[in-house]
Amino acid sequence: MRILLIAMCLLISVSAFAKDVTVFGAASVTNAMNEIIATYKKEKGVNVIASYASSGPLAKQIENGAPADIFVSANMSWMDYLIEKGKIEEGTNIPYLANKLAFIAPVSSPTGKIANLDGAAVKKLIGSGKFAMGDPEHVPAGKYTQKALEGWGIWKDIESQAARMQDVRATLAMVERAVPYGFVYFSDSAISDKVKVISLVDDSLTGKIIYPMGIVKGKRTPETEAFYNFLKTDYAAEVFLKYGFIAVK
Repeated sequence: MRILLIAMCLLISVSAFAKDVTVFGAASVTNAMNEIIATYKKEKGVNVIASYASSGPLAKQIENGAPADIFVSANMSWMDYLIEKGKIEEGTNIPYLANKLAFIAPVSSPTGKIANLDGAAVKKLIGSGKFAMGDPEHVPAGKYTQKALEGWGIWKDIESQAARMQDVRATLAMVERAVPYGFVYFSDSAISDKVKVISLVDDSLTGKIIYPMGIVKGKRTPETEAFYNFLKTDYAAEVFLKYGFIAVK
Protein backbone atom coordinates (compact mmCIF):
# COMPACT_ATOMS: atom_id res chain seq x y z
CA MET A 1 0.00 0.00 0.00
CA ARG A 2 2.82 2.35 0.92
CA ILE A 3 4.61 1.60 -2.37
CA LEU A 4 1.41 2.33 -4.30
CA LEU A 5 1.00 5.67 -2.53
CA ILE A 6 4.60 6.61 -3.27
CA ALA A 7 4.14 5.69 -6.94
CA MET A 8 0.96 7.78 -7.14
CA CYS A 9 2.71 10.74 -5.53
CA LEU A 10 5.58 10.46 -8.00
CA LEU A 11 3.14 10.32 -10.91
CA ILE A 12 1.29 13.40 -9.66
CA SER A 13 4.60 15.18 -9.10
CA VAL A 14 5.84 14.44 -12.63
CA SER A 15 2.50 15.48 -14.13
CA ALA A 16 2.42 18.69 -12.11
CA PHE A 17 5.85 19.71 -13.35
CA ALA A 18 5.49 18.50 -16.95
CA LYS A 19 6.67 21.23 -19.28
CA ASP A 20 4.17 22.92 -21.56
CA VAL A 21 5.04 22.93 -25.26
CA THR A 22 4.62 26.20 -27.15
CA VAL A 23 4.03 26.25 -30.90
CA PHE A 24 4.37 29.38 -33.02
CA GLY A 25 2.38 28.72 -36.20
CA ALA A 26 1.42 30.59 -39.34
CA ALA A 27 -2.15 31.91 -39.09
CA SER A 28 -3.32 29.54 -41.83
CA VAL A 29 -2.64 26.42 -39.72
CA THR A 30 -4.86 27.59 -36.83
CA ASN A 31 -7.85 25.27 -37.20
CA ALA A 32 -5.92 22.12 -38.03
CA MET A 33 -3.29 22.69 -35.35
CA ASN A 34 -5.93 23.36 -32.69
CA GLU A 35 -7.60 20.04 -33.49
CA ILE A 36 -4.29 18.18 -33.30
CA ILE A 37 -3.40 19.89 -30.02
CA ALA A 38 -6.75 18.94 -28.48
CA THR A 39 -6.23 15.30 -29.42
CA TYR A 40 -2.66 15.30 -28.11
CA LYS A 41 -3.68 16.80 -24.78
CA LYS A 42 -6.48 14.25 -24.42
CA GLU A 43 -4.21 11.31 -25.25
CA LYS A 44 -0.97 12.39 -23.56
CA GLY A 45 -2.10 14.81 -20.88
CA VAL A 46 0.44 17.39 -22.06
CA ASN A 47 -0.54 21.03 -22.42
CA VAL A 48 0.38 22.57 -25.77
CA ILE A 49 0.10 26.33 -26.17
CA ALA A 50 -0.24 27.80 -29.65
CA SER A 51 0.34 31.32 -30.91
CA TYR A 52 -0.77 32.13 -34.47
CA ALA A 53 0.12 35.11 -36.62
CA SER A 54 1.89 36.02 -39.83
CA SER A 55 5.14 34.07 -40.18
CA GLY A 56 7.31 37.20 -40.35
CA PRO A 57 6.37 38.68 -36.97
CA LEU A 58 6.55 35.21 -35.38
CA ALA A 59 10.07 34.69 -36.73
CA LYS A 60 11.12 38.10 -35.41
CA GLN A 61 9.68 37.25 -31.99
CA ILE A 62 11.62 33.98 -31.93
CA GLU A 63 14.78 35.84 -32.93
CA ASN A 64 14.23 38.16 -29.98
CA GLY A 65 13.80 35.34 -27.48
CA ALA A 66 10.06 34.65 -27.43
CA PRO A 67 9.31 31.35 -25.62
CA ALA A 68 8.52 29.22 -28.68
CA ASP A 69 9.50 25.55 -28.85
CA ILE A 70 8.31 24.67 -32.37
CA PHE A 71 7.91 26.96 -35.38
CA VAL A 72 5.67 26.23 -38.38
CA SER A 73 6.19 28.85 -41.08
CA ALA A 74 4.05 29.48 -44.16
CA ASN A 75 7.13 29.79 -46.35
CA MET A 76 10.76 28.72 -46.45
CA SER A 77 12.12 32.27 -46.30
CA TRP A 78 11.25 32.97 -42.66
CA MET A 79 12.52 29.56 -41.56
CA ASP A 80 15.75 30.18 -43.49
CA TYR A 81 15.97 33.56 -41.75
CA LEU A 82 15.91 31.89 -38.33
CA ILE A 83 18.38 29.21 -39.42
CA GLU A 84 20.80 31.95 -40.50
CA LYS A 85 20.37 33.55 -37.08
CA GLY A 86 21.17 30.22 -35.39
CA LYS A 87 17.68 29.94 -33.89
CA ILE A 88 16.62 26.49 -35.17
CA GLU A 89 17.94 23.15 -33.91
CA GLU A 90 20.10 21.45 -36.51
CA GLY A 91 18.40 18.56 -38.28
CA THR A 92 14.84 19.51 -37.23
CA ASN A 93 13.94 21.82 -40.12
CA ILE A 94 11.74 19.80 -42.49
CA PRO A 95 9.33 20.58 -45.35
CA TYR A 96 6.07 19.83 -43.57
CA LEU A 97 2.99 20.94 -45.51
CA ALA A 98 2.05 22.10 -49.01
CA ASN A 99 -0.66 24.58 -50.00
CA LYS A 100 -2.03 26.49 -52.99
CA LEU A 101 -2.86 30.16 -53.53
CA ALA A 102 -6.54 30.76 -54.29
CA PHE A 103 -8.36 33.69 -55.89
CA ILE A 104 -11.61 34.04 -53.95
CA ALA A 105 -14.84 36.03 -53.85
CA PRO A 106 -17.81 36.23 -51.46
CA VAL A 107 -20.15 33.28 -51.89
CA SER A 108 -22.84 35.70 -53.14
CA SER A 109 -20.62 36.97 -55.98
CA PRO A 110 -21.95 36.47 -59.52
CA THR A 111 -18.44 35.54 -60.67
CA GLY A 112 -18.20 31.86 -61.51
CA LYS A 113 -15.25 29.49 -61.56
CA ILE A 114 -12.44 30.21 -64.00
CA ALA A 115 -10.51 27.18 -65.24
CA ASN A 116 -7.35 28.94 -66.38
CA LEU A 117 -6.96 32.19 -64.48
CA ASP A 118 -4.76 34.83 -66.08
CA GLY A 119 -3.80 38.43 -65.46
CA ALA A 120 -6.27 39.87 -67.93
CA ALA A 121 -9.17 38.15 -66.16
CA VAL A 122 -8.00 39.25 -62.70
CA LYS A 123 -7.50 42.84 -63.81
CA LYS A 124 -10.93 42.95 -65.47
CA LEU A 125 -12.71 41.49 -62.43
CA ILE A 126 -11.02 43.81 -59.95
CA GLY A 127 -11.59 46.82 -62.20
CA SER A 128 -11.21 50.03 -60.21
CA GLY A 129 -12.21 48.38 -56.93
CA LYS A 130 -10.28 47.01 -53.99
CA PHE A 131 -8.96 43.50 -53.45
CA ALA A 132 -7.53 41.89 -50.32
CA MET A 133 -4.13 40.27 -49.91
CA GLY A 134 -1.59 39.71 -47.16
CA ASP A 135 0.97 42.45 -46.72
CA PRO A 136 3.91 41.19 -48.81
CA GLU A 137 6.35 42.86 -46.43
CA HIS A 138 5.84 40.09 -43.86
CA VAL A 139 2.93 37.80 -44.87
CA PRO A 140 4.00 34.80 -46.99
CA ALA A 141 0.59 34.61 -48.72
CA GLY A 142 1.07 38.26 -49.66
CA LYS A 143 4.51 37.53 -51.07
CA TYR A 144 3.08 34.71 -53.17
CA THR A 145 0.24 36.98 -54.34
CA GLN A 146 2.63 39.74 -55.40
CA LYS A 147 4.79 37.19 -57.20
CA ALA A 148 1.77 35.87 -59.13
CA LEU A 149 0.56 39.36 -60.05
CA GLU A 150 4.06 40.27 -61.21
CA GLY A 151 4.16 37.08 -63.26
CA TRP A 152 0.94 38.13 -64.94
CA GLY A 153 2.39 41.60 -65.52
CA ILE A 154 -0.38 43.45 -63.65
CA TRP A 155 1.12 44.17 -60.21
CA LYS A 156 2.08 47.76 -60.99
CA ASP A 157 -1.36 48.41 -62.47
CA ILE A 158 -3.36 47.28 -59.41
CA GLU A 159 -0.86 47.57 -56.54
CA SER A 160 -2.53 50.73 -55.19
CA GLN A 161 -5.89 48.93 -55.01
CA ALA A 162 -4.65 46.26 -52.62
CA ALA A 163 -6.00 46.14 -49.07
CA ARG A 164 -2.87 44.81 -47.36
CA MET A 165 -3.80 42.70 -44.35
CA GLN A 166 -1.71 41.66 -41.35
CA ASP A 167 -2.16 37.93 -41.99
CA VAL A 168 -4.04 35.53 -44.22
CA ARG A 169 -6.98 35.11 -41.83
CA ALA A 170 -7.51 38.87 -41.84
CA THR A 171 -7.44 38.71 -45.65
CA LEU A 172 -10.12 36.02 -45.59
CA ALA A 173 -12.27 38.11 -43.23
CA MET A 174 -11.93 41.13 -45.52
CA VAL A 175 -13.32 39.19 -48.48
CA GLU A 176 -16.10 37.76 -46.31
CA ARG A 177 -17.21 41.25 -45.25
CA ALA A 178 -15.91 44.11 -47.33
CA VAL A 179 -14.20 43.58 -50.71
CA PRO A 180 -15.24 41.64 -53.82
CA TYR A 181 -12.03 39.65 -54.36
CA GLY A 182 -8.90 38.49 -52.61
CA PHE A 183 -6.04 36.02 -52.51
CA VAL A 184 -5.67 33.50 -49.68
CA TYR A 185 -4.41 29.97 -49.29
CA PHE A 186 -6.76 27.24 -50.46
CA SER A 187 -6.76 25.87 -46.90
CA ASP A 188 -8.21 29.17 -45.63
CA SER A 189 -10.95 29.21 -48.25
CA ALA A 190 -11.87 25.67 -47.20
CA ILE A 191 -12.83 26.70 -43.65
CA SER A 192 -15.23 29.48 -44.68
CA ASP A 193 -18.79 29.11 -45.94
CA LYS A 194 -18.82 32.82 -46.82
CA VAL A 195 -16.37 32.69 -49.71
CA LYS A 196 -15.88 30.61 -52.83
CA VAL A 197 -12.83 29.79 -54.90
CA ILE A 198 -12.86 31.39 -58.33
CA SER A 199 -9.61 29.73 -59.31
CA LEU A 200 -6.40 28.26 -57.94
CA VAL A 201 -3.22 30.06 -58.94
CA ASP A 202 -0.80 27.86 -60.83
CA ASP A 203 2.42 26.90 -59.04
CA SER A 204 4.39 28.15 -62.05
CA LEU A 205 3.53 31.67 -60.88
CA THR A 206 3.98 31.30 -57.12
CA GLY A 207 6.52 28.51 -56.91
CA LYS A 208 5.77 25.54 -54.67
CA ILE A 209 4.11 26.72 -51.46
CA ILE A 210 5.83 24.75 -48.72
CA TYR A 211 5.41 25.12 -44.94
CA PRO A 212 8.56 24.10 -43.05
CA MET A 213 8.63 23.05 -39.40
CA GLY A 214 11.51 23.09 -36.93
CA ILE A 215 12.41 23.04 -33.25
CA VAL A 216 13.70 26.31 -31.82
CA LYS A 217 17.33 26.35 -30.70
CA GLY A 218 17.78 25.21 -27.11
CA LYS A 219 14.21 23.85 -26.89
CA ARG A 220 14.82 20.24 -27.89
CA THR A 221 13.36 18.80 -24.69
CA PRO A 222 11.66 15.38 -24.47
CA GLU A 223 8.26 17.11 -24.33
CA THR A 224 8.98 19.26 -27.38
CA GLU A 225 10.41 16.38 -29.38
CA ALA A 226 7.42 14.18 -28.51
CA PHE A 227 4.92 16.72 -29.87
CA TYR A 228 7.16 17.46 -32.87
CA ASN A 229 7.06 13.74 -33.71
CA PHE A 230 3.28 13.63 -33.14
CA LEU A 231 2.93 16.37 -35.76
CA LYS A 232 4.60 14.01 -38.23
CA THR A 233 2.16 11.13 -37.69
CA ASP A 234 -0.41 9.90 -40.20
CA TYR A 235 -3.13 11.19 -37.87
CA ALA A 236 -1.79 14.75 -38.07
CA ALA A 237 -1.47 14.46 -41.86
CA GLU A 238 -5.13 13.41 -42.09
CA VAL A 239 -6.22 16.40 -40.00
CA PHE A 240 -4.27 18.82 -42.18
CA LEU A 241 -5.70 17.17 -45.31
CA LYS A 242 -9.20 17.78 -43.95
CA TYR A 243 -8.37 21.48 -43.76
CA GLY A 244 -7.03 21.73 -47.31
CA PHE A 245 -3.32 21.06 -46.77
CA ILE A 246 -1.13 18.31 -48.18
CA ALA A 247 1.41 16.66 -45.90
CA VAL A 248 4.89 16.54 -47.39
CA LYS A 249 6.42 13.11 -46.88
